[in-house]
Amino acid sequence: MKEPRVVSVVVEIESEQGGASVVVRDPFGRGRKVFVAGTSSGSDVSHALERLGLAGGVGLGSAAPHSIRPSIRPSAGPASETVPPSSLHLERVAELGLAEELEKLAAAVLRAGLVGESSSTDEALDDIVELVRGRELDALARLVDAIERAVEERAAAKLAITLAALGHAVDALRGAASELQAELCGPGPLGAKELSGLELVEVGRTRQRGVLTVETRLLVDLSTGEMFREVACPGRGLSHGQTGRMLDVDLAQRLASTEPPRILIHQYEMRPLAARAQLERALSGARTDMALAPGVRQDPLRLVYQPLAVLLAPARVVVERGDGLHLEDENGKRLAVISPTGGAATEALADLVEQHPRSAMTLAGSMAADASGVGFQPWTAWLLEASGPRAVQLDL
Repeated sequence: MKEPRVVSVVVEIESEQGGASVVVRDPFGRGRKVFVAGTSSGSDVSHALERLGLAGGVGLGSAAPHSIRPSIRPSAGPASETVPPSSLHLERVAELGLAEELEKLAAAVLRAGLVGESSSTDEALDDIVELVRGRELDALARLVDAIERAVEERAAAKLAITLAALGHAVDALRGAASELQAELCGPGPLGAKELSGLELVEVGRTRQRGVLTVETRLLVDLSTGEMFREVACPGRGLSHGQTGRMLDVDLAQRLASTEPPRILIHQYEMRPLAARAQLERALSGARTDMALAPGVRQDPLRLVYQPLAVLLAPARVVVERGDGLHLEDENGKRLAVISPTGGAATEALADLVEQHPRSAMTLAGSMAADASGVGFQPWTAWLLEASGPRAVQLDL
């Protein structure tokens, strides 16, 4: 007679952070997986599972949104440390079959070309869209969106650069564990480090609409000047309100990710608008050199699906009708303003410059790439006025 096997164990946990429902699949086998929904920290969950003999060698994967509860007692914490990618990300890549799905899509698109609709292309897109939505894979969502736009527009140059980026993503997924690989397979809390005592000012925000609706915000830690980004999909959305708010963070997690570090905020106290001195301090770390950073020059293809969030302080924004917008520094170096996902933000920035031709600006946005090359995609403009910095949202 076959021995009975425990297929799954459900554990309810209560802690100072609230609680969590934890499902452990195949708890005594090699395929053990842990799914967590709730507000308890990763360390509380791990400790509880260790007491039950269920936690050895397990990575925690979020199965449902974390709710966010305010805290009025922020505690001092150490400066953040880099979170290295691990073999857990390689296991997730293999489990999801991401590289294979991307290759299937590339083959279908190449066979169909730009001559019209193709059932094989539609099928490949449907398969990867389902995977992207089910796992909230925001980096792959950008890639799929770019391919869909190029096919719909029958734009050969766009399709060529996007397929090249797709091959770049496949190489990253099949390579050694890396920060980019962690982004592609969904960072989650695998190997996350807990942070506390952060004083964060939100300096920029953007919303990506397509296969996924994804919000990203850029945050600056006042105590260190370090920049972080937080990414959220529907159901675990970022707090509503104007850019410039102040967050006293009691509990967050730093995830394995590309730069700037990606964090997940659990507990915080929010002020609708940071004080003038705090805003000025947060914006003071903006880059004034408009030359492309070495990492961008060496690896531009990743910017098609994994833009690099930045804070820039150009000497001037040059509006040249017919030739687009450029950011220019004191040495005359120029950085093009581009719109890979649409021109609304670029047009809004051009209008803002014409309305305030002599105002100094600091711009939050991302380094991105499309068929026109590498450039800056604006999110939020800060007008540096006599009364203090004022945010103007460009793309929401």
